Amino acid sequence: MRYWHLVLVVLLLAACNSGEQQRLQLEELERQNRADSLMLNDSLARDLADWFDRHGTRNEQMRAHYILGRTYADRGESPAALDAYHEAISRADTTAQDCDFAKLSRVYGQSAAIFYQQGLYRNAIEYNDQSSYYGWRGKDTLNALLSYGHKAENYAKLHLLDSAIYIYEDVIRQLKENHYCQIGAGFSCVLAKKLIDNERTDGLDVLFADYEQNSGFFDQHNNIESGREIYYYAKGLYLLNRSQQDSAEYYFRKELRTGKDFNNQSAAARGLALLYKERDCQDSVGKYALYYAEMNDSVYAKSATEEVERVKGMYDYSRQQHIAQQERQKADASQRMIWYIVICIYFVAVVIARIFYRQAKEKEKQREEHEKLLNVHISLQAEVMQLRSHKENYDRLLHEKEHLDEQLGATQTEIEELQTTKTQLDVLIAQKEDELEQQEADLKLYKKIKEDHEETEKQLQDSSVYKLLSEKANRGTVLTDTEWRQIERYIIDNMPEFYRFVSSREHALTTRMFRICILTRLQFPNKAIGCMMGVSAPSISQTRPIIFKKLFVENENGKDLAEKLQLFY
Repeated sequence: MRYWHLVLVVLLLAACNSGEQQRLQLEELERQNRADSLMLNDSLARDLADWFDRHGTRNEQMRAHYILGRTYADRGESPAALDAYHEAISRADTTAQDCDFAKLSRVYGQSAAIFYQQGLYRNAIEYNDQSSYYGWRGKDTLNALLSYGHKAENYAKLHLLDSAIYIYEDVIRQLKENHYCQIGAGFSCVLAKKLIDNERTDGLDVLFADYEQNSGFFDQHNNIESGREIYYYAKGLYLLNRSQQDSAEYYFRKELRTGKDFNNQSAAARGLALLYKERDCQDSVGKYALYYAEMNDSVYAKSATEEVERVKGMYDYSRQQHIAQQERQKADASQRMIWYIVICIYFVAVVIARIFYRQAKEKEKQREEHEKLLNVHISLQAEVMQLRSHKENYDRLLHEKEHLDEQLGATQTEIEELQTTKTQLDVLIAQKEDELEQQEADLKLYKKIKEDHEETEKQLQDSSVYKLLSEKANRGTVLTDTEWRQIERYIIDNMPEFYRFVSSREHALTTRMFRICILTRLQFPNKAIGCMMGVSAPSISQTRPIIFKKLFVENENGKDLAEKLQLFY
């Protein structure tokens, strides 16, 4: 039965998948994410998440769902992205020593960003806290501090300006203590704007100087990089509060000139309106106040458009959930199909193991028969040697008798009796020697037949035809006419005696019976024969006794057909 275990192990090893391709694909997507490349292939990301859910570690599952969330985010499907982030969080095993806390921190951080975009500021604060906590546990100091700093804007949106100011001051201090001076300087302008909104002027000089000198956002002409022009508005308000009207006007107009979006235009118009109000220039105040109102209307319209997009995203998310449900149903069906295939492979392995076991028993039986013949041969040799010894004794006695007859005048009758006995012994010895020669000839013939049989069977199992049939049997596929012709050609070339016997007209076998004989000679069981011929195994079992009677004209059980056919080559 050891063959059965070997076959099963081979089949299980063949079914295994190391997952090297999936891990390389996941690493490539993570590389694209780190490079801030646009990722839109959600099908690949979903497939990877599904694969790692079945085969990956908890860390790999978290990474795969995180990448899926980043892909949805790049596609503008924020609710779907949030759902993927939540799934990534659920996959993390925070009790394990090898848990990737740094990656978990980023998952929480991305979730907080989506909550902020959707106006769910308290949820964003909660997730920023989690992001900061796991950032510290994962020794990702920068991400921990940034997540902590992002809480401030959420507090500002909730009109908790004092809390926002405190967090900005604290995170700037910690960033500088940990040698992230440039990033800390990037928060300085935001803090300055919040202090101005809170009508506080303490420390503004230091904050603006830090931002301008250390943030890295300014060129050699003190122009800020595109997209950050709101700095000019904050600087203008700061100068206006210090009664430096000309300098304030310079920054307001610079923002009006360089900041082309509605927010910058609105902020610049408001700043100029406040400036001209202090100068008591009512015409200019009215002009910029009207422009400020128009820009505010545009900002409101833009916000309304963004809200429509957000609602559309929720709709897309519902549609995506429906698609995901369909995909899960397909995956369940595929999983069931895999189990069916595994069960079929198991039964095929059992059948093959039984075939190997039966062949081993047959070889053991042949070995026992060979040992039996060998023992008979040895016994005959001993008898021949004993008879030869008797013959020598009789020869000696005859010689002595003749000598005595010559000396003592023994009677002729005794001499004739001894001669008769000698003649009988000679005949008996000749018969035994003939039997011994026949036994030796039979042993040589049996040995040659056995070697030829083993060689033929080995060539048969190594042949492409036998491998084709085994593959067809394993798959349960019906043989085509072309394949039958190929098999018949192989039988004609390699087992001509067998082919002449089963194809003889005197047996009157039908095509179906003829093909059953071929597959039976090739040692396939009834079930495999039925699969390859497109009929049931019981039908094969019912036909075999009929074939046996046609071929051997004996009322024997159809199970003996295979043993009879094995005698032909």
